[in-house]
Parts: sequence; C-alpha cells; structure tokens
Amino acid sequence: MKIELHAEIFSEEFDYMYDSRLDAADRSNGVSPMSEEYTAKINFKREKLGMSNLNSSGLPMDNSSEVYIENLILNHVLRTTKEFSNETKLKNQMNISSFFKNNSK
Repeated sequence: MKIELHAEIFSEEFDYMYDSRLDAADRSNGVSPMSEEYTAKINFKREKLGMSNLNSSGLPMDNSSEVYIENLILNHVLRTTKEFSNETKLKNQMNISSFFKNNSK
C-alpha cells in the first residue's frame, strides 16, 4: 500500500524508471531529462506539500516524501481506529442488556 500511494502522489520520483539510455546518461551527469515546465509544476506541488524540490538530475534530494506518506498512512490508521472505537462504544451504549446492567447499580 505504501509504495502504491507514494507512486500515486509523487509519481515524479519514479519517472527515472522509464528513462531511455540517453535520459539515464543525462541523469547520471546531473541533468534532468524533464522539461522546465514539468519541473516547475512538480516543484510547486512539492513546495505546497512541504517537500524539498527535485535536484538538478530530477531526483528527490531527501526522503521527505517518504515521511509524508508514512504520516499520511499513520494518520489514516489512527483516525480509523478512533472511529472504530467510538462506533463500538456507541453500539455498547445502544445494547439494551448492557444499558440495564450499567443503570441497575
């Protein structure tokens, strides 16, 4: 799930996988095969999400996008767990037998 989400949100980090030999040679020399327009669009998106820009070869400079994805997943799990816990409490409160047990004291 993590890699799929990462690839969906930060697809630019996986562009190198489709490089031609010439593109790969450019990247190894620090030159991005991506257009300036695409790079500007991607860097704008990354800045809005709090990520570092891509380096001159078009690759991520750090693991900030991985940390972002991990936090996204963790927040989702925590929110889902909290919702499940609240739903369970509500079901227990709605259970008539538990209502009488709790109120008979």
